[in-house]
Amino acid sequence: MWNSAGVSELKTLKNALAILRLLETRQVVGIRDMAQELEVSTSAVHRICSTLLAEGIIVQEPGTRKYSLSEGVVLWQAGSTLERLLAVAPRYLRTLRDSTHETVHLAVRTGLKVTFPLALESARELRVSSRVGKTALMHTSATGKILLSDMNDAEIRQLIGEHQLEAPTEYSTSSLDSLIEEMRDVRGKGYATNVSETETGIYTIAVAVRDAEKHVMCALSVSAPLSRVRRTPEQHHGAPEGHFLGALRLCAHQLSEEVSQ
Repeated sequence: MWNSAGVSELKTLKNALAILRLLETRQVVGIRDMAQELEVSTSAVHRICSTLLAEGIIVQEPGTRKYSLSEGVVLWQAGSTLERLLAVAPRYLRTLRDSTHETVHLAVRTGLKVTFPLALESARELRVSSRVGKTALMHTSATGKILLSDMNDAEIRQLIGEHQLEAPTEYSTSSLDSLIEEMRDVRGKGYATNVSETETGIYTIAVAVRDAEKHVMCALSVSAPLSRVRRTPEQHHGAPEGHFLGALRLCAHQLSEEVSQ
């Protein structure tokens, strides 16, 4: 039997999980909105948020009483599609790495950035390093563009909101209108590239892994030094871009099939 203290702790835990789910869905939420959504007092929500803030699980938006998930926090339920995905994906990443001889990543969305829970580095001496546990901007990374492309134009505008699009290099997109136009192109082609947009001299190509309802679960990518990629017929050195794309599409299809069973 639960005593009164145990019941109270259980309610607090359930409310904390509900708050995290709410932040995962709506990105940035205020204390009052959380309280209304959960049908609890604002003081109860404030206590929970204070604890989550102290543990580094959420962050407070400067000058407001609004909160968002910390970078790198990815939520999923036991037995969920994402959990199955992360369990079976390593062997597909290994096949992808071995067929392209380049560094490969699996990425998921965390707020306005992408997080890389899985990666395998190329065995070559000159290679792109693993970004496991790190984040990247959605609008400049190939994986981020894939995840953004699952949204329509209005949803992208709402997600970006008043945030300034950073431009890490001279090749990066910093215009929201240009980004939306690029997302239309990505949807049409079925893949996205990052050519020196995150770091000069680095090339990445990415595709989507979709669930049974055709929604994007995650993105798979191949990254290489730009000098090793042949992107046009005029180039005579490096691996053809189409080779990476073919390997990615095969891997994404097989992974999607297994996870969606």
